[in-house]
Amino acid sequence: MQIIYEVTDWPKTNAVVDLIAYFEGNLAITVDGKFFFDESGVPLVELGLVVQRWLTEIEGDESKTFVYLSMDHDEAIFVFKPVNQNEIILESIWQLPEMPITTSFSQVKDALIKYTQDLSITLDKHYGTDLKNIARQNV
Repeated sequence: MQIIYEVTDWPKTNAVVDLIAYFEGNLAITVDGKFFFDESGVPLVELGLVVQRWLTEIEGDESKTFVYLSMDHDEAIFVFKPVNQNEIILESIWQLPEMPITTSFSQVKDALIKYTQDLSITLDKHYGTDLKNIARQNV
């Protein structure tokens, strides 16, 4: 699994509320080279914070489902449900294949870790902050 993003909307300030709500961009997710998700206008920091929370939660229990509910939508954008210790089902309201995709849990976890790391680097370069700082301030 690979997560690719391109920032299209850069807030003018590094205020936490602005970064969460208005730091948006194009987001694409591929699994085995095939597109699972490809949308614009995704609140990238908001997603990153949800990913970080889930990564912390699964440290002791990898059976937890990842659910991304955005402030912009009524239904979950992503639901990643572990099937067993090795597999996870990926679903999205905007998924490109009509059927959910099953892939390895470790592939999903690694891609989400990389997304949060890359996003933190981008935030640090432009705003002097990262996802961990934003999460601490967004209590």
